[in-house]
Amino acid sequence: MPVYETNEYEIINGPAKKVDGEKYGTMYLTNFRIIYEISGRRSFLKAVPSRTDLILKLTDVVNVSYASPRLKLKSSLRIEYNSDNSIKAVDFYVKDAVRWFNEIKKASERAKREEFENIQRMEMEKHLREMELARAKTPNVGVAFISGNKSMNSHSTMPALQYCPVCNHELSGNERFCPNCGYRLS
Repeated sequence: MPVYETNEYEIINGPAKKVDGEKYGTMYLTNFRIIYEISGRRSFLKAVPSRTDLILKLTDVVNVSYASPRLKLKSSLRIEYNSDNSIKAVDFYVKDAVRWFNEIKKASERAKREEFENIQRMEMEKHLREMELARAKTPNVGVAFISGNKSMNSHSTMPALQYCPVCNHELSGNERFCPNCGYRLS
């Protein structure tokens, strides 16, 4: 039995055999991956443990298809996936290929949607951090100044505001010393 990651749960498992392989195993479908594990064997003198033969991330799955013969002997399941910028395929014999097909299709679509949403969320957070940094570097940008009854926006001519070069305190323009830190201005 494979070791699952945090927040990973099993959707379906069952006996399977790779079409090009000679040994039977168990295929597991989780909410993140497809895992194929070759069964171990035990004899009188020696035991061979199970080993993981294939691990596919559901976000890498490109296509899933199945074929069921009329005699209902062995159904085959084909999984096509991205690997190193090329599409590869693996075929399995499974008991209920239609169920595997449906479950893999649903889980793959869900995993891709969640990955897309996570990428969008990360880009939005990055954009918000950049905006906060820009606001911190340029204080008072976009602030409306009110003079008497008249509102002055950023498009009209505003009096140039001055700031102390040491403490960045706002100055009215006629001070010789900064009222906040005492820095000599002229």
